[in-house]
Amino acid sequence: MKAGFQALFETMRKDPRRLMTMLVLGLVVFWVMRDCIAGFSGTKLPDQVLEQIEHLHVTCITPDDTPIWPGETRQPECGRVEVEMTAEGVVPPSAQAMGVTRAICYRITIENPRWGTMGQTRHELIWFSRSSSKVAVLGGGTWQIFPDEDAQDEQRWLDYSCLGAYAPE
Repeated sequence: MKAGFQALFETMRKDPRRLMTMLVLGLVVFWVMRDCIAGFSGTKLPDQVLEQIEHLHVTCITPDDTPIWPGETRQPECGRVEVEMTAEGVVPPSAQAMGVTRAICYRITIENPRWGTMGQTRHELIWFSRSSSKVAVLGGGTWQIFPDEDAQDEQRWLDYSCLGAYAPE
């Protein structure tokens, strides 16, 4: 086996074009496979947490909310959530005593549509965006996320020793 690697290395050393082709091919395979294999994807929130975040924060406006004119159809609009995991938090002894075994610190950016009104009539869709720093905790085999409460979110960020400064809305 060692002789096979030496022969491969010798061939690539003699032919730099082949070496570059192999390196580019290796990077492309890694780039494609990083989403398929959990170890390649880097820091990523568990799917259960992502589903809870989307369920809690994404708002949709359906075509039934406001008919424009009889028979005229309107496309539904739904918001978007962008989540970036910053690091694992450190579970303090007080939280460990309550059964918390893991904490994840993340930053979230939420974009949602809402109606702009003219008088009392819904007039147009307006998009609004907000960002905040959050912590998700694992206790009893279930992930828990928390509603938007600035003071509690900041305290949780500090309690679980999250990296970086807390970024309020």
